Amino acid sequence: MFKTSSTYFPQETKLLKGMPWVGRISFGDLVEKVEEIATKPIMCNSCGGALTNPGIIQIDPSKGKYFLCEFCGTMNIIPKDLMPGADISEFMLGRLTGTAKPITEDTLLAVIDVSGSMSGGKLEAVKESLIRTITDLGVNQPDTTFGLITFTTDVMIHDEEMKEILRLSGDTRYSVKEITKKVEKALGKIKFKPLKKTRKKWVEGIEKLRHQSATALGPAMVAAYVLMKKRGGRVILLTDGLANEGVGRLEGGSSQEGAKLYENLAAEAANASIIVDVVGIKDPSAFMALEALAIMSMETGGTMFYADRSDLASALGTSSREKIVARGVRLRVITPKGVEIAEVSGLGAPKPEAVREGLRLGSVTADREVYVRLAPKRKMKVDEIPIQLQVSYTDEDGAQRMRVFTRRVKVTKEADQIVETMDAELPTTFAVQRAGEEQYRGDVRRSQEILEEAQRAMESAGASAPPALAKAMRRASRVLEREAEEAEEVAVRQKAESARRAPMRAKQVAAIADEDAAGSMQRARSSSKALFENAEEEEE
Repeated sequence: MFKTSSTYFPQETKLLKGMPWVGRISFGDLVEKVEEIATKPIMCNSCGGALTNPGIIQIDPSKGKYFLCEFCGTMNIIPKDLMPGADISEFMLGRLTGTAKPITEDTLLAVIDVSGSMSGGKLEAVKESLIRTITDLGVNQPDTTFGLITFTTDVMIHDEEMKEILRLSGDTRYSVKEITKKVEKALGKIKFKPLKKTRKKWVEGIEKLRHQSATALGPAMVAAYVLMKKRGGRVILLTDGLANEGVGRLEGGSSQEGAKLYENLAAEAANASIIVDVVGIKDPSAFMALEALAIMSMETGGTMFYADRSDLASALGTSSREKIVARGVRLRVITPKGVEIAEVSGLGAPKPEAVREGLRLGSVTADREVYVRLAPKRKMKVDEIPIQLQVSYTDEDGAQRMRVFTRRVKVTKEADQIVETMDAELPTTFAVQRAGEEQYRGDVRRSQEILEEAQRAMESAGASAPPALAKAMRRASRVLEREAEEAEEVAVRQKAESARRAPMRAKQVAAIADEDAAGSMQRARSSSKALFENAEEEEE
């Protein structure tokens, strides 16, 4: 679950010569069973590090059992009813409060734009792709529950027979409070049923959808959040146009205010274990402001696609098939005082301190990877350092668990030892994710710099590496070169996009085009497996 880019940690920063020393957190490993301990962990009262090394337990006649924390040195008395764990352990933290059984089945809620701009065959392509996705899930994941919201000038929530359970119209669309009130009042009538029972009815109903009128995207996403906030799961938004009705409008002077709605929804959705995917349907004549919508995917661990009609089925299939492996996830990384968490990637660019203190992620999928860059604060005087990963989450029965992983890394003053034990995929993927985050924020030049700096460091390290490792580093360098070339293309498009928008004289959320907003999200969510599988295909 936690892998480091080298088996040696640098005694001082200059040994790295520009190469980031990173740790990779792979959430897919949560499905693997590890030693389970039926108690809470023994934790340091000061830094919160869990005791996973029984060898540091001491006994004092007056104090009883105690340990000196290997992260901060604090002395802690050990409670009699708790047990220390091993370096990889699973602790039981208790159960969710309340009597209601937690909802843990996979739920997919589609939010579909059926406005006038979806004419010209786009809605037909969406319908065909959505039907294919529902059919696939109904056969391969039949217990998946499904729901549908469509939006034009109004927002409609449907049942499996395509009856309108609720329509949001008029002034209601301009108030988050009113939308929330009306959806909550209708919750008793809205049932998420498994596709094994409803698939055929959904297919028949979706085939009858027709396009009309304007684009109340913001109200539709508020309604989607209210529907899903007590169950968690996945929301897929499909749209081809600019939000221009109700809350969350992104036209002209209202773009900044409208963008704030999606920022708020992103934070609330993550806390409710909702993953939001956004599919923008390509139209050279339309502008969707995907950079404003991207925050919902960035913060919730979702994906953004910019797809033409022929790619819709692939985008929907990729999104719907990603298995959620844990809900209510909270991530924490603990290091000794002399080691700083310098940067993180794959989390929407929070401050590193947030990861040290504990950061809530909501739901996570099996392919989700997060990276932390660690660095010595000063020249280190120890031979070994511990690094601990704590992942708290809720299982299918509503039990709260904590997976603890502690890795102890030898400290070296020899740069060669770091290079010779390096896994080149980790610093490469970290650099690609960071570049994607900078591109998302509109700093395309910084995105390029990150990739170019990483490529130079990889080439430099590869020059002195053993043959087998040098080959791996050359492959990593090619991945970085390819990403840097794409970043250069983004810079060219950004310049053209800025010129195109200038006559509009409208405040914009960020100076990147729809295509590049989606591309930045995909880069920021890169996994090492996907990046290097592509590299192998290119070599062949």
